[in-house]
Amino acid sequence: MIPISTNEIFKLDDRFKKFPKRSFKAALSEVTPKSEFWSLAETSYFESLTKDKQLIFIPVNIIDNDRHECNLLDDDVDINEEVENFIRGNCS
Repeated sequence: MIPISTNEIFKLDDRFKKFPKRSFKAALSEVTPKSEFWSLAETSYFESLTKDKQLIFIPVNIIDNDRHECNLLDDDVDINEEVENFIRGNCS
């Protein structure tokens, strides 16, 4: 550990306190649509769980070098599990 004197510590400028929003291709880990494509009901349900929320993104795998397979959490709610239950007709 390197000692640092207090005159070498500065307040972080406000513009660096927020992370920029980012986007990338992603897929819910181990969640697949009931048929070949996502239905309107499935995508609407996913949107109802995630829209305008700060979610915890847990990367699991990288698919085809450009898409992240992930788990999504909203506090203690497992979004992957909720969507999978909805698709399989086990919605709580």
